[in-house]
Amino acid sequence: MEVASSLLSGNSVLIAQNDLRVRNAAHREAVATTAREVDMSSLRQDMIEDMAVRGFASNTQVAYLRAVTQLARFYDRSPDRLSEREIQRYLVHLHQEKGLSHSTCNQVVAALRFFYHVTLRRRTTSFVIPAARTPSKLPQVLSREELTRLLTQPLWPKHRALLLTAYAAGLRVSEVVALRVRDIDSERGVIRVEQGKGARDRTTLLSSRLLEVLRAYWLQRRPEPWLFPSRDGEGHVGAAAAKHAFAKAKRRAGIDKPGGMHLLRHAFATNLLQAGVGVYTLQRLLGHKSIPQRTRSPAHNCGWPPGLHDPSSATLSGCNSYSSTQRSRTTLAALPAWRRPPACACTWWSRWASRSRTAI
Repeated sequence: MEVASSLLSGNSVLIAQNDLRVRNAAHREAVATTAREVDMSSLRQDMIEDMAVRGFASNTQVAYLRAVTQLARFYDRSPDRLSEREIQRYLVHLHQEKGLSHSTCNQVVAALRFFYHVTLRRRTTSFVIPAARTPSKLPQVLSREELTRLLTQPLWPKHRALLLTAYAAGLRVSEVVALRVRDIDSERGVIRVEQGKGARDRTTLLSSRLLEVLRAYWLQRRPEPWLFPSRDGEGHVGAAAAKHAFAKAKRRAGIDKPGGMHLLRHAFATNLLQAGVGVYTLQRLLGHKSIPQRTRSPAHNCGWPPGLHDPSSATLSGCNSYSSTQRSRTTLAALPAWRRPPACACTWWSRWASRSRTAI
């Protein structure tokens, strides 16, 4: 009996010691987790302030914060304690194991570079985060028959007008959903885009056919102030709803080409290139800072569906643009004498004029 009682008492002591060790380990883990959360919260706030003072868009801030948070969760450590090699292994994990594209990984690289080089103030020469070379690919473009099937699907009047506006004006999905009624300038024949991508204002084309469609839609729905209001009427329709409407129309039309609503913008640019519109005018209409390489590529065969007016036939005077076609018409004789090049430069002038007249 005494031996049994001594064994029981010894076991109880061991159990108590094990419980104590488990509780201590749990306490240390809780303390470490709390410390990491405190560190992450302070770093998160610093990063938010750094992005806000630089005028980053809200979507960009959310994407950057998500990238840094996922990096911290992957290693279960505060990101300020990670090395270059660990970050590179994480990028390899995103591309090879998770199957993310190079462009998506480069978005993560941009977020991590901002965090380490701006928020943590680490030198770019001593803390290098490599980026992948993104392959250059031609965009998918819908044919005339595909556009006809797509834009004639039985959709809600608001969704059909939205898709037609995105196609006929070459707007991004974030720009077309945020249009206001006052942005439709029927007298000048333009659509005003306020604070588009990059916080830039611009004007784009408003064809007569599109104006007829928008007027019929406005008489039926009377939207105010948003041209495409949300279901509750408190704001404009969301980008997700617009993409869902495009995906539904694309599925009903039996189109198998990959791509989302941005295909309409590609078709708009292709039509203008085929119509001979200058690439610099196209750059202004699309709201690009520079001319993408794919814009210089040969255009695909893509016509206009019935019921839509070709924007290339609309006047471009309201867009405050100076096309390369207009520039090519500038001759040497039209310049004043003080602006004419010397005789030795005539060869250079003729080469410049011939390049400006060359088709894209």
